[in-house]
Parts: sequence; structure tokens; C-alpha cells
Amino acid sequence: MYSNDFQGKFFLQSAYSDYGYFRGHAQLRNSETTVILEGEGESVLFNQGIFIDIFPLDYSSKYQVINYCTCFILNNYLKVFRIMYSEDKSRFIVKRVLKKIIKNFFLHFDYIKMFHRFERMCKSIPFKSNYLNKVSCFSKVSKYHNIPSEVYNESKLLEFEGGFVNAPKDYDTVLRCSYGDDYMIPKQLSTCHGKVYYNVEKKLSGDVKATSV
Repeated sequence: MYSNDFQGKFFLQSAYSDYGYFRGHAQLRNSETTVILEGEGESVLFNQGIFIDIFPLDYSSKYQVINYCTCFILNNYLKVFRIMYSEDKSRFIVKRVLKKIIKNFFLHFDYIKMFHRFERMCKSIPFKSNYLNKVSCFSKVSKYHNIPSEVYNESKLLEFEGGFVNAPKDYDTVLRCSYGDDYMIPKQLSTCHGKVYYNVEKKLSGDVKATSV
């Protein structure tokens, strides 16, 4: 899948195709719409059309301590990217000054080269196991999320929203690894998508506030 596979209003967003996009996964955006997650507003500098997340899977380590260390390093990379390419509107002067110092220091580095190092770390975890994980999106390491790589050897078509989508044949294992054995029980949990501003008819313009949906 390449950026030039999409034309017109559809845009494949990654660190390489959109200046200032600092996430560890790609997103397919509709550029003629707007969706703003809580805490973003107009402080970010990238395309904010309605999106579909595209999460890459890499091999994780068989030693949990290595996964913890990797998680810590990758999260610090993403924190630096966030400081470099978003506007700080914090009420605390000391916090704004510290971020300004960090931002001025790292702006001397090539952003694409830094992100390339980030990707190389995701792909070069030592003592790899036969498990896959969303390594580039590590926010924390738990007993879940490690998925046996063999479940992706076969796929099947599943009916969804009036159509059919390709999914792992053993999708039950994927869901249990991702969400636990009780994944069929609805839960009221916090999420970064909990408060969102949507506009399906136009691009971002003006000052908006996130609202619960």
C-alpha cells in the first residue's frame, strides 16, 4: 500500500507523507471531513480528516523485560515528536519554557531520519518470539496483545456492515489476546476517542471544542 494508490479526497497519512504526523501507525484519511480527538484541537499540524487506523504488526521479544525497555524508549521518541510538531498551549509557564527548549534542540535534527530510527527499533527487537504485537504503538506492555504469528497464516471472509472483510481465520484468538477472554462483555472504559468533534461535510476551520459521542 502506497500513498499514490489514493487520489482525490483520500489520503494515506504517515510520518513520511504528512509533516508533523508523529504516530507509530498510519491512517487513511478523508480530507474533505474533520475529526478532532480530545486534546488535539488546532494544536496539531497535520491532516485531521475522518480516519481508519492502520496498525503494523512486528515481532515482539520472548522476554518481557525487553518489551518494557522497548516501550519506554519508543514512548520517549513519540513524546519528542509531539513536542516538536505541535503547539503548546499549557497554562504553566515553566512547562511551556521547558518544552520550548526541547523543541529548539531537536529541531536541529532531521525529522525523517529520527522517525526512521524509531521504525528500525520496532523491527529489530532482540530475542524475537513467535508472537506479533503493535510494537510501534506500545503505550504499555501487558500480558495481552501478544498474538501468535501462526493465526495470520490463514484468512477468511467475514460479513460486516453489509459487505465482507478479510480477517484471520482464528479471529477468536486474536480478540482474546487483544482484549482478554471476556472480550464479548461490554465495558465502560476510558479511551482517547471518547470525546471527539466530527464534521462530515468540511475541513477543519475555526476554533472547535471536542464533544462526547
